[in-house]
Parts: sequence; C-alpha cells; structure tokens
Amino acid sequence: MSFCQDGFDPSLEVLVRNYLGALLVVTIAVGGASVLHASQPQPVQIDNASADLVTHLLTINGANFGADAPIVTLDEVVLAIQSATPSQVIAVLPPGVEAVAGDYAMTLATRGKGNQSTTATFIVTIGAVGPVGPAGPAGPQGPAGANGVDGATGPAGATGAAGAAGATGATGATGATGAMGPQGPQGAPGPQGAIGPQGAPGPQGAPGPQGVPGPQGLAGAPGAPGAIGPQGPQGPAGAANLLSTTGVSSFAGSWAANGGSFQFGLGGGAATIVVKDLQRLVAFMSVPLSVTTGSSQIQYALCYQTGSAPPALLMGSFTQQQVLVTPDLHSFSTGGVSPQLTAGTYKVAICVGNSTANTVTAGWQSGFVMVVN
Repeated sequence: MSFCQDGFDPSLEVLVRNYLGALLVVTIAVGGASVLHASQPQPVQIDNASADLVTHLLTINGANFGADAPIVTLDEVVLAIQSATPSQVIAVLPPGVEAVAGDYAMTLATRGKGNQSTTATFIVTIGAVGPVGPAGPAGPQGPAGANGVDGATGPAGATGAAGAAGATGATGATGATGAMGPQGPQGAPGPQGAIGPQGAPGPQGAPGPQGVPGPQGLAGAPGAPGAIGPQGPQGPAGAANLLSTTGVSSFAGSWAANGGSFQFGLGGGAATIVVKDLQRLVAFMSVPLSVTTGSSQIQYALCYQTGSAPPALLMGSFTQQQVLVTPDLHSFSTGGVSPQLTAGTYKVAICVGNSTANTVTAGWQSGFVMVVN
C-alpha cells in the first residue's frame, strides 16, 4: 500500500502505514471471511488507554468489550491479557517497548460468535514524545540583477524674453585730413612670432624614479539597486506531527438507486473534526455494504465535507474503489489523506457513488480520523 500521489507529503506515508497495518492484522485475525449478518453487535467504545512502564501493563477503559477476553494488538503485536471485564482490559506490554517512545496504534477486537466481533482503534502514547524537528535551511541568495536602463533626458527649459533694442544714432560727417605730425618715439616690441615646426624626436632618456602616488579620488555615487534574484529551492519538509485522533463507530446510512456521484449515506453519521489552517486529515474506515436484490457494481471512497460544499475525496492510491455488492453484507475498507485545509469544521465518512437500479444499504462504519501538520 502506498500514498505516493502528487501533493502528498511522503512523511505521512510512514505514519499511515503503521496505523493501517495494525488494523489490517486485526481484521484478518478476527474476521477471516468478510461476510457480516444484518444483526450488528454493540460497537466497541474505548474511552482511554495508559501504559505503565514500571509494571509493564497497558490498561484500557471503555464499554462493550464482551464477556470473553478480547484480542488486543499494539503496532501489529498481539498482547497477553492479564484480566478482562466488559469495561476494562489489562494487557502485558511487549518487552523493550519503553526504549522507543512515541505514539502506537492499538486495536481491540471482541470475540463474538461467528462474524459478530467488533473492532475499535486507539492511539497510545508510550514514553516522552520529542519536539517537532527544525525547519530546513534557507536556500542560497540569488545573484545580483543587471543595472536598470538610464532614464530619458528631461525637456529643456523655456527661453527667456529678449530685451528691447536701443535706437541707432546718426552718422557724423567726415572731417578734413590734418597735417602729418612729427615722428613719434619707437614703439614697443611686437608680439612673438609663431612657433616653428617641431624637430625630430631625440633618443629616449632613462626612466625617472616613480613618483609618489596621488591621493585616492572620491568614491563614485552608488549605482541603482539590482533586481531581486530568483528564490532559492524550498528546504526539505519537516516530519509530519500527529495532533489528534478520533475513533469512528456509527451507522453509515443508505444510498438511493440511481443516486449518481459520491454522496454521504442518507440517515448516516459522520466524524466531525475541527482543523486549523494548513492542517490535514488522515483517515481509515471499514463498512459492510449490501443491495436489495441481485448484484450491483458501485464505487466507494472516504470523503470529507465542510459547510454546504459537495463531499470531496481523500487523496491516496486506494481511496476510490469499484466493487460488486450483493444482498449479503460484505465488509469493505478504504483510507486516504486530505490536502492542506483552511481552518473550519469538517465531516468525514464513507461515501458511495451509486448509478444502479438498486438501493445500497450499510451497517456500522468503524475506523479513525487523525489531524496532522
């Protein structure tokens, strides 16, 4: 069994394998055949369970455990029963369980006659549970972006107004030529004449000693900030963290003929679960189904619903299954995982797609719903 589907967190697969493995072992040990009778026994109710690592005993309290000692498994290991009453069972923990602290899947199956046994599941915490693992490291910073293009030159300012021109005076008459005067003193030397053409270069002299370095120039203005580089790769996801577990034991209801797409059963019950933002649902349930006459090919799955929205299928490789249902009650099992949800109240139950001319009826659905990060 695998939950490898797009959008599914791989760390949840380990968690679901441990819990569903225990349920399948109990189903094989108690049922053998999957045929149930219309008369259903009282469902098993588990109120609490606690492990004492000093006495190595597991105490289970609840109701409808049966007159005979039930079968109790812990993580697929069948436990020895020290004492049993219809409301309390004391079982012996397996050796070395205290060395691995954590949450364990426990199942309790009654010893009914024929196929009249019932099963319930519960999560038992043994030892101290460690904190959530640290978040993955941030990706490396992207390279600096290229400088932006220079902006366009602004428009020239307007030319100022020209001043008014003055009036031109009249030209006077030309006077008579005067007599030549005496020779004047020697005038000042005239300006230096133009430089003659440059002569041919002489041989190059030996290099002089290196001068002292000049002072460092002023720093230029900083350039415009570059564009933000691409985001680094996402760090690895932290381990899935189990937040709560709710056992399910309720009447699944019935589905009218030619009902069409997946629906919850009419008159049936559903588990009501409250989640916070980005949390997910992990669920597994079993239900006996039958039809009034002949045989019908139907589809069944685990669904979740919030408000008046239509039921949505849980993700997983074995969620939506097509089976042949007969007038005899046969038990069918399914499970799956939701995507990350928004905060709210959700209903979780078996849903059936029935496009046949037969009415599909069910017995008690049983299983569990977990809330994980």
